[in-house]
Amino acid sequence: MQVLHVHIFRVEEGLGNACLLQFPDNSCGFVDWGTQGAGPLETALKIAEQGRVRFVAASHAHADHTLGIELLLRECMKRKIAIERFVYPASSLHRENSHLTKARIAATDFGILTTDIKVDPFLTPKGRPDPPWLAFDKGWEVRVVSPSATEISIEEMKALKQKVVPGNPSSLVILFRFLNGTKSFGRVLLPGDATPETLEIARDTGRYFPELEIDNDLFLIPHHGSHRNLPLWVEPHVQGIAAISSPTNKPKHPSAQTLKVLGAWVCNPKPPRLFCTSYAHACADAFGQNAKNKKLVEPGSCFGDITIEVSPTVAAYVKRATANGDQRRPYGYCQ
Repeated sequence: MQVLHVHIFRVEEGLGNACLLQFPDNSCGFVDWGTQGAGPLETALKIAEQGRVRFVAASHAHADHTLGIELLLRECMKRKIAIERFVYPASSLHRENSHLTKARIAATDFGILTTDIKVDPFLTPKGRPDPPWLAFDKGWEVRVVSPSATEISIEEMKALKQKVVPGNPSSLVILFRFLNGTKSFGRVLLPGDATPETLEIARDTGRYFPELEIDNDLFLIPHHGSHRNLPLWVEPHVQGIAAISSPTNKPKHPSAQTLKVLGAWVCNPKPPRLFCTSYAHACADAFGQNAKNKKLVEPGSCFGDITIEVSPTVAAYVKRATANGDQRRPYGYCQ
């Protein structure tokens, strides 16, 4: 049976996002690498050594998604791990000292193909190009379903005026799907820090290309659980696990509102299917005084690094995690 492993790493720096997709043939693809931590990097490289790296993708230019990409590329080169290409959502409007710019320069120096990527606007007649692939093989594919070139350009011009890197509206929305899967199984949505508007473009892509509907068996919640980036219309598309990459003791990420909403979507009345890399500040505030074991509310992980197994025939499930998050469920919104 074909299986995809989604490795979501706990990131210590800032908000942080670091994800590795391990495909059925043991090749892999990186979606963001917002950490310079030795632990996650070593684990990821051991996985990458099992096969080739089809792509390293930066969902957008913010440091918490790009901080460690240059280091990742350098370490892959040292270990002779081949990287087929490095992709990102914007054309060229990046600050000289940004982490994404440094990564692009490093990729060019190493001879890695570097390309920007976007979904063409759907305002053209029949004959419009399909959304671009990141990778594909027998039985599966990885596609970019948002944002459009127009949206990226608008965000780039705003960033240029403000002398910052392009932000969340330019974030790639990436869909993995097994070709023999269903709307219930075998589909993963990785939206980076996508805004509701960017997610709407992804939904529109699915309307033009029904096989690219954003229905999913695993949803990595956008922007580390910020309530502003999770529109309520997404609910019917979230049909399995919801995972949050977020640090401990950040009061807004994930927000209590997001945790409440997701708890209602994926935890009740069915078994809990909400997983966080770290214990939420919101959970500690709400449940800390009621916890019988005070160790439960000390800073630390809920599930830490998480590996989720996805297949086209059965529901996605957490295969392994570095912390026993179930111990904390009674003291969080995901109970």
